[in-house]
Amino acid sequence: MHELRPGAVLRALWLDLPLVNYAVYAVGIAWAEVVNLDPPRPELFWTFVFPLAVPLLVYALRWPKAAPVERLAAALLVGLVALVLLVTGTLATPQPIAATTLRRIYEASAILNTVLLGVHAWRRHRAWLGLFFGPAAAYGLLLENGGILLGYFSELDYALYLGPLPAPLATMSGWITVFYLVTWVTWELRARLPWLERSAVGSALVAMLAALALDLQIDPLATAVGFWTWHPALTPGFLGVPWLNFAAWGAAVFPFALLLFWRQTRLQLTPEAIADGPHLAWLWLRVPLVLGLAALLFTATMLILEGGFGGPTYLILYTTLARWGLISPDVIWTPGG
Repeated sequence: MHELRPGAVLRALWLDLPLVNYAVYAVGIAWAEVVNLDPPRPELFWTFVFPLAVPLLVYALRWPKAAPVERLAAALLVGLVALVLLVTGTLATPQPIAATTLRRIYEASAILNTVLLGVHAWRRHRAWLGLFFGPAAAYGLLLENGGILLGYFSELDYALYLGPLPAPLATMSGWITVFYLVTWVTWELRARLPWLERSAVGSALVAMLAALALDLQIDPLATAVGFWTWHPALTPGFLGVPWLNFAAWGAAVFPFALLLFWRQTRLQLTPEAIADGPHLAWLWLRVPLVLGLAALLFTATMLILEGGFGGPTYLILYTTLARWGLISPDVIWTPGG
């Protein structure tokens, strides 16, 4: 029974820190929606089901062959999450926090969480730090700042920025968090689903869905409290969030994950080996390619969602390109024009 001692259970939870992250997102955001927003947004509460589905799926697949300490750690985490959600949904009373304070809490927690996950990556396999704080971080920096520079949203009034870049450190570090979480989860599922281990496309789709599971809860709250502000031409979609946001998340994660899992699958590499020197260099060189693929996937998705080039996505893009002097203002589409 020594393996069921508190220290062993805590170690099991530490090893599963990415799953703990999903659980903390689920309860933390649900709590903020019901308790801390002014006014409260209880209609958003149910979105905890999206991030919580990820650890539940991983634990369910592990359960038959899991060690007793792993089962106990899983049961404790799920039980604690269920208890907090029950209290939040039935007994919690509003205690509003000013939007500026919420932004500071988000900013500090996002950066600290990225650092904590960096320690987790370092302890699990040191080369992972190079992967997720290297090409993944650079790619995330380009994504976040690109969306702002193109005019789709803004991220103002944060405390920490990197020089002239318009995106705050918190949201850029958030991409490191996202890529680490979804890649780790996909590796866990590939280890238990042989068909997934053989499929780079299937693995990339899993990583994309794992990312959207986070975003479907995060962005309604972030939009409601003004952590970032969407261009007014964008039509609100799911719980007030423009569909462009979810298309951008999917388009961002899928090609990066596809490239990583394609190389891992083709060369039959372990999760540790894919981050080693030659493979890391290979990924670095393909960051521009992935960014281009993400742009194409995003463009195609929005063409379908908006029914062609007459939607707000392209109005904003044309306006930005004209402002930069890259196209003539005469080609800009305007409603009814």
